[in-house]
Amino acid sequence: MHINKNIILLLLAQGISGAVVSLLTFSSTLAGKYLADGYFSLDGIEYQKCASKSLMGLFNLSTLPVSMSLCGVFIAIFFSSSAIERLGRKSAFLLSCVIGILGAILGIFALLNKSFWFFCLATFLLGFFYSFKWFL
Repeated sequence: MHINKNIILLLLAQGISGAVVSLLTFSSTLAGKYLADGYFSLDGIEYQKCASKSLMGLFNLSTLPVSMSLCGVFIAIFFSSSAIERLGRKSAFLLSCVIGILGAILGIFALLNKSFWFFCLATFLLGFFYSFKWFL
């Protein structure tokens, strides 16, 4: 039985890009809690980092990264079809992959430097990447 190479590549691309949203939903809330709270744990001992980053003490911002990824999806839907029409399917998908790689690198940078707002931007870019998956 002979299977076309493009079908295997498409299957792998769909699987990998489909894992983005479940990983984002699971891990970005935990990372947001880690970055937004005023405490961090090292060797089982909790240390105070700074004042809690809640908006005027009314609510916690730890779930904002998940919301930013959904906003990225919603905003990118408006640009996805026109980008595919203008650039072609392959070029538009490669552009979205570059955006996804930049989002992943920015997310790693944000976690290493404990920057909550850069992490929110990273999840927004990953949501932007995820919206192109549906046009594959």
